[in-house]
Amino acid sequence: MKQKKNIADILSIWGSQFGAVVIAFVTQLILARILNISEYGAFMTAFNTAMLLGGIACFGAGPNWLRLIGKEGWNGLRWIKVNILLLVITTGIMVIGYLLMIPLTSTSNMTMIISFCFLSVMIARSFSTPAEAVYQLEENYVKLSVVKFMNHGLKFLVVLICVGLSLSLSAIVVGYLITSILMLVWYIFLLMRAVKHRIHLVGHGEYNFNTIEKPSLKEAFFLLLPYGSTTVFYLIYFQGPIYLVNVLTGDENAAIYNVIFTVLNVLFLFPVTLYQSYLIPKIHRWTGSNINKIDLLTKVGSKISLLIGIAIGIPITILAPSAVEMAFGEEYRSAGIYIALLAIIVPLRLVSNNIGSVLVTEQFIKKKAIYQFYAAVLSVTLNLILLSFIGLKGAVFTLIAAESVVTILFLYCLFRHVKIRIQKSAYYLFVYILFVIGTISFYNAKSIVDDILGIFIYSLLSIIIYIVIRNDKELKGLFRKT
Repeated sequence: MKQKKNIADILSIWGSQFGAVVIAFVTQLILARILNISEYGAFMTAFNTAMLLGGIACFGAGPNWLRLIGKEGWNGLRWIKVNILLLVITTGIMVIGYLLMIPLTSTSNMTMIISFCFLSVMIARSFSTPAEAVYQLEENYVKLSVVKFMNHGLKFLVVLICVGLSLSLSAIVVGYLITSILMLVWYIFLLMRAVKHRIHLVGHGEYNFNTIEKPSLKEAFFLLLPYGSTTVFYLIYFQGPIYLVNVLTGDENAAIYNVIFTVLNVLFLFPVTLYQSYLIPKIHRWTGSNINKIDLLTKVGSKISLLIGIAIGIPITILAPSAVEMAFGEEYRSAGIYIALLAIIVPLRLVSNNIGSVLVTEQFIKKKAIYQFYAAVLSVTLNLILLSFIGLKGAVFTLIAAESVVTILFLYCLFRHVKIRIQKSAYYLFVYILFVIGTISFYNAKSIVDDILGIFIYSLLSIIIYIVIRNDKELKGLFRKT
């Protein structure tokens, strides 16, 4: 019965996320079709910058609540008020920084005006993660799915109305502003529930809050620091390049890079949803009490993540150039070509997500923050250099470098500090290298010979994967249990 509930919970999250992904993707398609490339670049740069800074303002508040309450049970609620106060302070600081940054950077006037309008988007984003954590603590995945879905659904509705009434870009901007205010009201309602302890913590028995110790703002900040840092550094190396592309190369290149970012978000969403929305609350409870589940998640989960990433990456490499051009328009064809190359980071992201979900525990979170700091510094440095010399291609190469560094460092931590050995890891490394060679062959294809070479490598890869799985005792053991 419990297993059926777990499956239902996962399907509920994935179902809503699938709907949200489809709606968000269709929204992007419509915007790219009805706006010219400069308007689309300006609009999406402003929107993604607001989302980036809102994520930084959040400073890891939601995941930190999951950890504290997973560790302390009901008494962990003592951290809620002070964390919300800290959230208000960091959001206020980010609002001031946002208002100062907009006129000081060399973006177009159109990007600047839209950015000012999207201040409410930034504030709503900063409150979203801790508000959603309320539903995660209750393991109320249906309501969690609804709130995530509505975030995209309302924007889709705005775009549909504007298209139907033949309204201009300014109307879309106002519509996004209104939807962000509506979502902010919902988030504040959830946070007030947490402040008043009107939540049900799954896995911690009946309400039993008896602590009188109130943590200080300073304690809350330093406790939150490593968790907030991982969020900040991740956003810098993954989402930050959109703004740098706009500043250094203009609205049109920003539009193309946003299409790349949009497609990657779709590819990453399902595994990220599984780990962040479903598994992480459980991992905090398993740590120290059910180490076997952590061991299984790390060993077998990493292998499955790699194989799923390759399974997703192969069709992306082959189909992306023509599919993106067909969906977004001829002016976005180069985005499809770059996405074909970026298929090589899909397995990396899935593996790093799997390992990273274990590294969110108190024992390893500081190491995770340091590793992602290295990736953030590398990303900003390489983008500043490469965007100036080779344009948009520099941002693509930089993203590959950043994702590779994160995955390598996470694996290093897994082997060196977590002391976990993954059976047949050398074989899986070989499988990934073969996938990279095949992907590069397709990316550099200039004749039918190159295409045939890529198909041959992918065919050989499929055979090798089959052989590796057949001879892997850990994977076979998992399938026997299921």
